[in-house]
Amino acid sequence: MSNKYISQQEGYVIGTELVPITLTASFDDNVNVVHMGNKSQMQLYIDYTPAQDGRKISVQIEGSPNGSRYYKKVTSDISSGTETWSIKVGTFTGTTGGVTYPIEVSEPVADKSIRISVKEDGSANFGTVSIQFLKSG
Repeated sequence: MSNKYISQQEGYVIGTELVPITLTASFDDNVNVVHMGNKSQMQLYIDYTPAQDGRKISVQIEGSPNGSRYYKKVTSDISSGTETWSIKVGTFTGTTGGVTYPIEVSEPVADKSIRISVKEDGSANFGTVSIQFLKSG
């Protein structure tokens, strides 16, 4: 498992511009932490290259008030007066293998630290990803 603790204003949280990481089928294999300081917004610039047509990348963002225990972000759905929470995971499908897809994600932040993890569906022949971040606000 890759695990960095990043405090600078901007940089690469997963992979680099020249050396992206190879994805796996588990969030546990590619995890890094960004210390947010007093910033309230984070942009993620994701370069995703699936190895095969139709592969899907998933990005999970967790927050921590103290930098040691991380909490899953959730989405909320209300139906017939009942609120249902689901773990928030962003997904993107790369329709053509070998093509790099640039994806930008904007995430409001109210946490001291953010943990970012990625995975790809499938069981073999995984694609690559690099994720750059910029903190603001």
